[in-house]
Amino acid sequence: MSLREINRYLTVAGCSVYELDDKGIPDTFPLTIDSEVTLPTISFPTSDAQLMGPMSVPIQTALENLEMTISLPDSAAASKCRKKGVVGFMVRHAVSITNRETGEVFLGGFTAKARGLISAKDGLTISPNGESSTNLTVQLVSYQFQTDDSSTVINIDRPSGILEINGEDYRKELRELL
Repeated sequence: MSLREINRYLTVAGCSVYELDDKGIPDTFPLTIDSEVTLPTISFPTSDAQLMGPMSVPIQTALENLEMTISLPDSAAASKCRKKGVVGFMVRHAVSITNRETGEVFLGGFTAKARGLISAKDGLTISPNGESSTNLTVQLVSYQFQTDDSSTVINIDRPSGILEINGEDYRKELRELL
């Protein structure tokens, strides 16, 4: 697996978005049930090395900008997100998947939890058909991505120095030294 960039899902429509409290517990009712979310692309800065010719090598203990964008479909949901400081969101998404060999249909999906600071909040935009939306851009300090079988694929916590991808902890040795 190349560690230059990890795109699990990029933009996903039809998600349910929940606000998380300070302990990471989601609200009982979703903030919105039909939003579009752009999940963060996990990318590593590179360093140039001279090994049998010039080569860019990813720095596995550092991350570039982690950013998530949430498009909230109505102003009522956007007005609930007026908190200052660190905010948390949980994104849930499910799709029908058909097994081509057996024809069996089942549900698959993911849950993503993210905490960070709202860095940009676009104003209310109204489309010609009367639908309104507001975009929130969140600079993430922590991010966790789980598949429908509850296995954690990505676990990032910048303040704690955690960077786990597919069960491999890329910062374990660095944390032990600090």
